[in-house]
Amino acid sequence: MTTTLARDMFVRVWSMPIHNRFRSSKLLACLALTFVFVLTLPLAGWSQVKKSAVVQGDFSSFSKTADSQCPAAGPKLALCVEVLGDGDVVIAEADAVSVSDNKISITYTALPSDKPKSIRVGKNSPPDVTYPFVLVASPGQAQLVDMRQIVAGDFCQKDRNCDCTTVLLKPPAPGSCNATGDPNHGAQTPDQIVKSAFVEDAGHTQYSATVNSIGVDTVDISFSAPVGFKPANLGIATAEGPYRFAFMPAPPIQTMDLVYTSDKLSDICKCVKSTNAGDACGGAKNSKPDCVSTTSNDVALQSLSSSAAVVFEGVQDNLLVARVTAPMGLEPNALIVTNTTNKTSVMARRTVKPGQNNNELQVELSIMDQESVARNYGTRTSKRYYAINPGCAKSNR
Repeated sequence: MTTTLARDMFVRVWSMPIHNRFRSSKLLACLALTFVFVLTLPLAGWSQVKKSAVVQGDFSSFSKTADSQCPAAGPKLALCVEVLGDGDVVIAEADAVSVSDNKISITYTALPSDKPKSIRVGKNSPPDVTYPFVLVASPGQAQLVDMRQIVAGDFCQKDRNCDCTTVLLKPPAPGSCNATGDPNHGAQTPDQIVKSAFVEDAGHTQYSATVNSIGVDTVDISFSAPVGFKPANLGIATAEGPYRFAFMPAPPIQTMDLVYTSDKLSDICKCVKSTNAGDACGGAKNSKPDCVSTTSNDVALQSLSSSAAVVFEGVQDNLLVARVTAPMGLEPNALIVTNTTNKTSVMARRTVKPGQNNNELQVELSIMDQESVARNYGTRTSKRYYAINPGCAKSNR
């Protein structure tokens, strides 16, 4: 009503003839008051607004208990609810609350620019149980939530000179491989390379994504999508072309001691002098391999997986122990072991896979049919056991 009156006063004064508009001091004061009412009253009304939200979650522990004592004075609410922003800062307290087993409806007063991140619910003030601020989606409309994920993939695609070939990590100048075969890559930041990015599910539904950082085999991205969204692909567009990668969350990094084996593993052991003239080690006469005194200074280990780091622990006969740091489930199946003195090298594979031939790096298992088991091992065995036939994986598979 006050705003309407101020508007009418302004129109009436401004419609007067120009020689009479500012003649009277009363009219001038009226004009000033008009501007004050018109300019300040709407701003005061915009300082805070009343908002309503329906948040989803498991509120069964609150909906089946007695009424709360919130607030202690005045009208009592069903629950004490605080609306939290970034850093769990309280931006509002609920004025009205209605709760059920799987959702809670609240009304609160806050600034238009406030962005809730979570709510804190309890029977007493202050509340003590925190829920994410995930709104109940309207029919036919999905509620988006912020997500962040580290995705694994080959974002380097190095060539034979160990240079990254993708625009994402391409080095400024060609290089060469070092002793460990580490890839050569540039130091550009994502905002200098990436023009846009998106995540896509199996049904080709896409949502925009932001690339926070890029590594040789991992990338850090952020995006907003519905709670049940399951990404299948990651698309990254650059000035020189787009890239599409499978959306595979990066596994955690772990360190463990693994055992590798090779029939000729003793050939890389340290050579020492021998009193037997027939002994020879590394092409040198009157010398023999000494695996007991072999240390990490005598051998070099190269992983066939670029994402793994290996350290020599010890060697005995045909067994080698290495400390491997790699993503869980991506430990190297084989290592190239080189004697740094005589440059003798062998390939050793992990001992976790069955097979009579240690030179085979991949071994497949197949279950024998029960007729063959009965014929080879007897009817009684075939009725009680499954027979496993280890076979070596062929290169043309």
